[in-house]
Amino acid sequence: MAYRGKDLAGTCGIPRHDERTYVDVEMGGGENGQIVRPVSLTWPDGRRWRLASARPVAEYGREVFGNLVTRWEITIGRATKVLWHDRDGWFVKAKTNRPT
Repeated sequence: MAYRGKDLAGTCGIPRHDERTYVDVEMGGGENGQIVRPVSLTWPDGRRWRLASARPVAEYGREVFGNLVTRWEITIGRATKVLWHDRDGWFVKAKTNRPT
């Protein structure tokens, strides 16, 4: 039986669905006991960045309920960013256009 828990979008700092930009993530590690983690991400327009570091910071929800969301802290160059993962894939909070 598949359980369906409460959608956590918009809670706990998790971006709402309309605030998300989905990205492709290349995973690395897993050899010699290493933890599998993101090593690069590719933006929808094809731009690609290697990650200097990536670490899981928090998990929200439960896998058994189908609403598990993991928050990763990543470093690209000197900038620290947040990367999210849920059952739909990897995403970042979309930048909003601020009026000038």
